[in-house]
Amino acid sequence: MDRRPDDVVARWFDAFEHRRALTALRLADPGLVIRLPDTGSRAGARDHRGPAACAFLVARIMWLTRGTLRMEPRWIREVGRDLVQAATHNTARRGSRRLDLEMTLTYRLRKGRIVEIEEQVRDLEAWHRFWD
Repeated sequence: MDRRPDDVVARWFDAFEHRRALTALRLADPGLVIRLPDTGSRAGARDHRGPAACAFLVARIMWLTRGTLRMEPRWIREVGRDLVQAATHNTARRGSRRLDLEMTLTYRLRKGRIVEIEEQVRDLEAWHRFWD
């Protein structure tokens, strides 16, 4: 039985929160793309393509934040065919820097698997202050 797209995204958030990388990768298509809000951050390029690049991105973010990054979903809703949006409250620490901002993530799915995650932040300057 196929899962609803918003259920797939909810399972991805659960895998992320509990640091279950293999579960998150199983929910993703081999062509997964993670698109960050902007370039120039310590996380690297704006687009990260493929499971290896995406896994490296998440590992790097966790290393930079010493595992403190939390993405707390405020809501998850299907907004179109195989298109889901989620609003999150994100917090993290990096040395003396603190991240505390709202983000909207757009997930595109194909055949029940996540093919793209695009991050958008309300306060891009705060995002840069933390990651640059």
